[in-house]
Amino acid sequence: MTMSHNGLTKLTEECGELTQIAMKKIAFADTDTHPDGKGSMKLRLEEEIADVRAASQFVIDNFNLDEEFIKERAEQKLSMFAEWHNQSNMIVSTNTETIAKQNDGLPWLKSPIAITFFFVILSLFILVC
Repeated sequence: MTMSHNGLTKLTEECGELTQIAMKKIAFADTDTHPDGKGSMKLRLEEEIADVRAASQFVIDNFNLDEEFIKERAEQKLSMFAEWHNQSNMIVSTNTETIAKQNDGLPWLKSPIAITFFFVILSLFILVC
């Protein structure tokens, strides 16, 4: 296989595969198995995150990207994700009526696109750490 566009095509493919297994895990959050029978979703997540890391590093190298900037940006994002996570934990710890009210103010918690974006950004952060 040849690498096209200095690895951008491969990076896009790997992000798509990570998104696919992440969405399967969301759908089957209480188990490590999926009806597709392709094995442990934990292992598949680990594999796809590793693939995204490798493809990202390939793109970083080929485009001579600033790894220090990428690392700093990823640290900022991780901090923001931690804050969002803490906020969502606070929401879960309240009663159901409050959850409904607060969820209306946080529509991104219900959005598959936002969740997918989160996993893509998380995988890129993992790459630089």
